[in-house]
Amino acid sequence: MPPRYPDHSNGRSRPARASRDLGHRRGALRIGALSALCALSLAAAAAGAAARDLRGDASAFHGDAGTLIEAIHTLEQSSGARVVDIRFAATHGHSGFDAVVMHDHHLGLFHLEQSTRVVAELDATSAPVWMLAWRDRTDLDVIEHARLSLSEAIRRAEQSQHGAPALAAGVAQRPLNPTQTVHTYTVLLDVDGHVQSVSVNDSTGEIVDIAGSLVG
Repeated sequence: MPPRYPDHSNGRSRPARASRDLGHRRGALRIGALSALCALSLAAAAAGAAARDLRGDASAFHGDAGTLIEAIHTLEQSSGARVVDIRFAATHGHSGFDAVVMHDHHLGLFHLEQSTRVVAELDATSAPVWMLAWRDRTDLDVIEHARLSLSEAIRRAEQSQHGAPALAAGVAQRPLNPTQTVHTYTVLLDVDGHVQSVSVNDSTGEIVDIAGSLVG
């Protein structure tokens, strides 16, 4: 028979198991709180790391919801390929967008000048480092057959944050957990002057609670 502890509220005793159950519940609450904190920390770290991949100062961005989508349409019409990663870039007083495009498993690197709408192809000497990291991707087949377009993922991410404009978006890094089957887009939004990362399921379009980061 388990030991019994006095219950001072009514003068009777209660099994020790009740005390153990209470301890288990408290432990579960602590683990749940720690898991939530870890998820928030990972999301913040992903946003911070991706924000550093933007060329120049993100504060130079003066677009609104839809600006990044318009840039994607211009780049896709010019290149004849699908944009899989695009980021705001501000260098030497000029603002624009760097983009990786893909067609039949072939990658292309382009820059769109925001004011003139001129599209120029980049090479290994003129492209930022994050673009070159795309050459190491081994999941291009999965990326090319994603059901949701990057433009639609951006639209849904902007709507989820009440019209906050997107600064950058792309196919997220491959998950570190090999059992994770959800593939996502990572969209960076300018929310009241702060860069916030939003993950979008590339099959369903749902906003998902997964800390994602851009390539590079």
